[in-house]
Amino acid sequence: MTEKIEFLKNIYSKFLNENSNILCVGSVSNDNKNVFSQLTNNITYVDLINSPLLNDSSKFTLIKIDTSLNYNTLINLQSYLKENTPDILLNSSKECECFDILKSIGYQIYDVSPVDNITDCTGPLSKEEFGYYSKNVCKGNFLCVSKENVKKYNLPTIIEGKTCVITCGRNDGYKEDERFLIHLTKMLETFDEVIYVDWNSEKRSALYEIKDQLPKTEKLKHFVIDPSIAKILTNNNSKVSACCGVLALNLALRRTDAEYVVMTAVDILPPSKKLLDNFIKTTNKNSFYTISRRDIKYEDIIEHKDNLNEYIEYLNRTSSPRYFPAKVTPNDHYSIFNCPGDFQFAPKNVWLKVKGYEEEMLYACFVDTNVQKKSVLYGFVLVPIYDIPLYHMSHKGMSNDGTSPSKQFFNNALDWVEYFNTYNMHGYTMISKNEDSWGLSETEIEYEMI
Repeated sequence: MTEKIEFLKNIYSKFLNENSNILCVGSVSNDNKNVFSQLTNNITYVDLINSPLLNDSSKFTLIKIDTSLNYNTLINLQSYLKENTPDILLNSSKECECFDILKSIGYQIYDVSPVDNITDCTGPLSKEEFGYYSKNVCKGNFLCVSKENVKKYNLPTIIEGKTCVITCGRNDGYKEDERFLIHLTKMLETFDEVIYVDWNSEKRSALYEIKDQLPKTEKLKHFVIDPSIAKILTNNNSKVSACCGVLALNLALRRTDAEYVVMTAVDILPPSKKLLDNFIKTTNKNSFYTISRRDIKYEDIIEHKDNLNEYIEYLNRTSSPRYFPAKVTPNDHYSIFNCPGDFQFAPKNVWLKVKGYEEEMLYACFVDTNVQKKSVLYGFVLVPIYDIPLYHMSHKGMSNDGTSPSKQFFNNALDWVEYFNTYNMHGYTMISKNEDSWGLSETEIEYEMI
């Protein structure tokens, strides 16, 4: 058996077995036929759906549709789908009417490109996303499942309109407790959900140092990865950043059901909820946004901490947008400005499609630029934002001078920015190097709500 067949068999075995009954409509590759025949003997191949087949008493587990007549096929299958709710693998044509049919009979649509991968998929997709993905992102390969099967396959879910901000840190004394308290308090005011991942703290989580002073909103989700687990997850690599941001942030990303997700740092003060909501109204589902920060002195924030809202409103009126062009390699068209990772905003489906941050980037720097390049490679639009007031509280070690415990060893900019590109695996064009289980998606991890 070839490596490619083994590769495909591993993918399809996640939702097919010897009892599966498969209907293939239209063209099917020889590789897929080979794999299907190894997983089950119950396979029917047809060029087009016809009436006698629809009257067949057998119940199909999976219907694979790969034909330019997708819309007509779904029309003919509509009553059967509604009654039997088989899974559908759809190689989409341009007709977005397919979305309306599937939605009307209770199906949700997931992008499983390039290789029908149910373990690492994107969705559920809106109609806007379905049309855009069909033409610009995956060019086919959609998994359509009834709502009852979403939980069965542990597929992503999304709550429309919900916002989430994700941050991570470590209790090492490098950043002040009061800074962290101000950061989380303001984030709780702006977002519907705040996720904090404490990574590798030798003592207790940094959040426990300020927990009693935090507002109790039941919106703060707290994960703790202690040193023993952190070492296992980084293969005991002594050069890995003490707080491994790519793993911590990806962990949280795979565990939010928000429609809009922001990645940020504990030095950031966010826009107000009103400003964020107004900004969201200007965005679309198929872009990746990065907001340029405005720098303020931490001492000034502490001086005005008792009237912080008024002080921030004053800054909103008097501060100026920060234009700080930056390139980390000669052909870096993706950083746009210095420190683009201070506030990276995108719909959850964009984050899922690019597979979060690259988990081989275990060291410091260039993670934010890499994910912005990935968004472009995947077919999304990268949009810089300057006119939303976003504030960065100053601190020592802002540059890469070795004073930060998180910046001792660095990712290679040439590997992850300049030369990072698509690659071929078993005839499929791939981009992210992350495993299907990125973000520890197959691991149950405890958390608490505060």
